[in-house]
Amino acid sequence: MIQRETMTTQRQERAARIGRQAAVVTMAWGVATAALTASWALGGTLGLDQLGSRIQEQAVDRETGFVAMIWLSAVGRLLVAALGLSLWFGRDRSVPRRALLAVGWLAGLGLTLYGVAGIGQAALALGGAIATPASMGEAAVPWYLFLWEPLWLTGGLSLLVATAGYQIGSRPSARFRWAGRDIGERHARHAGPHAADRSWPHPG
Repeated sequence: MIQRETMTTQRQERAARIGRQAAVVTMAWGVATAALTASWALGGTLGLDQLGSRIQEQAVDRETGFVAMIWLSAVGRLLVAALGLSLWFGRDRSVPRRALLAVGWLAGLGLTLYGVAGIGQAALALGGAIATPASMGEAAVPWYLFLWEPLWLTGGLSLLVATAGYQIGSRPSARFRWAGRDIGERHARHAGPHAADRSWPHPG
């Protein structure tokens, strides 16, 4: 019995460690892509030449609707970074664990599917199986296939791994060392509804 608990704890610790590493990638992804997007909203041109022709035109013309959309996109990416931070630390007690997991799974799945769909579309366009979308332009297709869409996929996969690691590592049955205390099943039964949060290993 003790050996089984030890093996379970080791698996949970390993999953939690991988989850925290993925959460760091998610945070970096969110901050970096938000900064790039915000630079476009402010008139920057870094990376614009590798985007679709329609987007380039809107960026140059500084269309109000386009600029507003870009700012919203930047805010959304920062929210993804904040989600990664929450998964790295373990949730705040004011946020239900299930809610954090639901948001993590949904956002991660959405980003992943968006990236996969974009890669598929760009690959088909590059191979001539479908017409190149007018908003993209033939010159930008390779950039979408090898850079922009895989970037979405990277953000989605890192968030999914971070969420999975948090879900496994924050289970009440986990017996981790956190702040010098042994958090076990007995403690989880007597510590109340927030015991699951304290089982998440401390990032330090």
